[in-house]
Amino acid sequence: MKKGVKREILYIVSGLMWSGVGVMLNTLSINWFNHSKGNLRYFVLIGGIISGIIIAALGFGILAKKNINRIYELADYTCIFNFQELKSYFLIIFMIALGIFMRKSGFFSKEILIFVYSAIGTGLLLASFLYYQEFFIHFRKIEI
Repeated sequence: MKKGVKREILYIVSGLMWSGVGVMLNTLSINWFNHSKGNLRYFVLIGGIISGIIIAALGFGILAKKNINRIYELADYTCIFNFQELKSYFLIIFMIALGIFMRKSGFFSKEILIFVYSAIGTGLLLASFLYYQEFFIHFRKIEI
């Protein structure tokens, strides 16, 4: 028996991680939106979603494609944690810390949080579909 998982499984793991974080960030954003008052919140949320679409196309989508190519170059069986590069884990830790700081510090209004969280959440969620697409391209090759 070979150790690790088929590299194609890493596509679905990556997609699920990116989708999960995207949904979580958007859920927080919507919760803040629902507890805010005023018309500005509508513009902030819509602006966040539009920004998320741009982020998906110009940022996270490019990063996802780079990860997809890197996964494709891996050995047939590999560690499940190889769905991200090691340096990406440090970036993830930084982003989590930044998000916690933004929420807890009191320096940022709910409108700013709604915008940032909906933009990043939408970008991650949309870019995650690139991983699912790649998984289904390779689906027939998988022998579990």
